[in-house]
Amino acid sequence: MTELKSAPHGEEANAATHFSVHESSSYEIGQSRKLTTKRGLSNRHAQFIALGGSIGTGLFVSSGATLAKGGPAFLVGSYTVMSVLIYMILTAVTEIATYLPVPGGTMNYYGGRYVSSSLGFMMGWLYFYSFAIFVPFELTASALVINYWNPPVNDAVWITIMLVLIIVLNCLPVKFYGETEFWFAGIKVITIIGLLILSFILFWGGGPEQHGILGFHYWKDPGAAKTMILGGDTGRFIAALATLISCVLPFTFAPEMIVVTAGEIRAPRKTLPKVARNFFWRLIVFYIGGTIAISVICPSDDLALTTGGKGAGSSPWVVGVRNAGIHGLDSVINAAVVTAALSAGNSFLYLASRSIYSMALEGNAPRIFSRCTQGGVPIYAVLASSTFALLAYMNINESAADAFNWLLNLVNTGGFISWVCFENSLEDALEHGPFNYVVVALKNLPDVYSIPDIIQLAITPDYTSIVLIQNGIGIEQPILDAFPSNIVLSGVTMIGSEQNGTHILHNDPDILYIGPFWNSALPREDQETSCQRFAEMYRLGGAESHVPDDITYHRWRKLVWNASFNSVCASTHLDSGTIQYTGAAEALIIPAMNDVVAIAKAAGYELPTDIQEKMMAFTPKDAYLKPSMQVDAMKGRPMEIEVILGAALKVATEKEVEVKILRVLYDLLKTRQWAIVNSKN
Repeated sequence: MTELKSAPHGEEANAATHFSVHESSSYEIGQSRKLTTKRGLSNRHAQFIALGGSIGTGLFVSSGATLAKGGPAFLVGSYTVMSVLIYMILTAVTEIATYLPVPGGTMNYYGGRYVSSSLGFMMGWLYFYSFAIFVPFELTASALVINYWNPPVNDAVWITIMLVLIIVLNCLPVKFYGETEFWFAGIKVITIIGLLILSFILFWGGGPEQHGILGFHYWKDPGAAKTMILGGDTGRFIAALATLISCVLPFTFAPEMIVVTAGEIRAPRKTLPKVARNFFWRLIVFYIGGTIAISVICPSDDLALTTGGKGAGSSPWVVGVRNAGIHGLDSVINAAVVTAALSAGNSFLYLASRSIYSMALEGNAPRIFSRCTQGGVPIYAVLASSTFALLAYMNINESAADAFNWLLNLVNTGGFISWVCFENSLEDALEHGPFNYVVVALKNLPDVYSIPDIIQLAITPDYTSIVLIQNGIGIEQPILDAFPSNIVLSGVTMIGSEQNGTHILHNDPDILYIGPFWNSALPREDQETSCQRFAEMYRLGGAESHVPDDITYHRWRKLVWNASFNSVCASTHLDSGTIQYTGAAEALIIPAMNDVVAIAKAAGYELPTDIQEKMMAFTPKDAYLKPSMQVDAMKGRPMEIEVILGAALKVATEKEVEVKILRVLYDLLKTRQWAIVNSKN
């Protein structure tokens, strides 16, 4: 016996046949409760992660080698060029991440979504490799920096301690990562600001061993620009190019931090633009301002920049303060560099784990990496990414360290490739444009999941019209509350269909009644136009559509059938034909219909006096309909109790309408719902 032999023209849109596709869809979303990453990062966390999350040893130490290569002019020029490039990439990143801040959404996700799956696959593994290889680099840097104090401890011990620390931090819920990075980034920011202030003082000759104003003396002696390999302009060009390449490291994958955290930030569409605006000042103050300060206090020909030893010994900041006669500050800077390296390693492990997690969600990596803990941590992704950190031990051996450097040198190139690929992804995304309409046709289960949360990623404020083709009454206001600047269209559909084995047959054309749920903040004409356009598109698809004066009237009309047949069949596990043969129609179905008619009247909607007879005629005894709530109950899925019965009973309570049967049906089905949900848990 099939679930549904035939359905009359007036059969509800929620009958088992028509909603078979939507049922599986809503079941997947609502029931799955699949453990995923969680939005545990606050605006405060996001700001500081973007501000200092990727600042490692580059700005503190590696900038000295860059200064030695090209001189102060090429150092400042290269950092300025890179800052402009990074800001351009950042604005593109923010635009697409704000539009679609999906959990697990990384640069490769957008490449796969808007360009091709092959590009997404390539970018995914490129990012994973780049992020993962940075982890042992930062761990090694931390160990080397600690050696500045010459402790009698092998580097492997420090690497092990810090490796365990960052793995533990990444295995905790993301809010702990955010909190840790907040304080780490705070230390880095305070250190850089302090060094900038100190540089300003030294500029005016405020050092203990300075005699007169220093100014831009080192731009004149030893000079603003150096040559490399060859002399003259050719040599200066080579030096400028080498400087530009060597300054990439401090910037590498800084914009990606915003994309990856977008899926775990609360209120991403409000937070991300703020983060991007603050990032601009980070580039100006920290990178451009920092390199100007370095060029002022440190000569480019100082041998300590290349032979200063371990840790902060070769840092241009340390060289500058030493030359000014300030002693003891080098240890403070060294401690800040340790913090910076540890923080960067922590961040890159986070990025690597989220990258492979994103690939697993897309099917580009083993599915096991998509599994998360109760706290929202992709634990297997974290552990897999952590294995790369073991490469840090290669740096203990000199010959193995050379091999590790070869692996690391691929990262800078990978950064440029990823940025080019992302710009291509953005162009395709802009070509597709935002959605004109988002049609919501899944089960309406407010006690199981939130419709606004599900659709919010697809909604463009002030642009997208939201079309609700769902059961129940009172379903529009929560959507309007969540999207106050968008048009909301409410639709009631009647579908004549039947299920024959695995096939769904449509006996009659679909009928859609659709109308605006009036938004007083928007022009009435715009709402009417959007509604008429959608109705016309529906007609062009071969179905019938109408735009009535008041769509809520049609919702109440449909509720007469839903609240009666749907509820009684779900409560008894009997199809509509059997219910009528047992004589329960007079005892249960008709009284339930009468309740709905009375509630609708109290709410201001006068339904036809013969509507009960019409609904019974639409549901003959030989139809053997299994409505959607009955099918859901039989298959152990949540039912649409709240929007079909709960909302009507709420109106009855407000209007003081006495109901005879709806309350009993509601209580019975809520009990059944409790059993279903708890059996799944």
